[in-house]
Amino acid sequence: MTEAGVLYLDSSALVKLYVDETGSKDVRRWVAHAPVATTSRVAHVEVAAAVARRVREQLMAENAANALRAVWERDMERRLAVIDLSATIAAHAALLTEDYPLRGMDAIHLASALWIKGSIGSPVTFAVWDVRLGEAARHAGLDVWGV
Repeated sequence: MTEAGVLYLDSSALVKLYVDETGSKDVRRWVAHAPVATTSRVAHVEVAAAVARRVREQLMAENAANALRAVWERDMERRLAVIDLSATIAAHAALLTEDYPLRGMDAIHLASALWIKGSIGSPVTFAVWDVRLGEAARHAGLDVWGV
């Protein structure tokens, strides 16, 4: 990532900030060194679902999940530049599903990152652990870290 670059994190990368798993150290380092770390508002739901699933599957205790949720909520307010889902981004995401085999939320993440790149004219690095989304992001002209 260049000094003026933006780090965009999809939900598969964001979870690694809060849960120790393969790639967590990398994501934490990238976020610590990024001039700007950003994600889509839809990540709020996706991270909440990932945490709830871990609790249901007894991979995480409820008290640990509650602490993680508190940190996540704070980060959504203070640490991350959050991109809201606009009509423009939604329309672009819908078009991306015609070009790439993406799920809906993944298309929203890609469209959000591309919107940032187009809006600020700065390089965007896309952090992702989903192979299909990573390939689509690369093909769409983003630098991809993770997969």
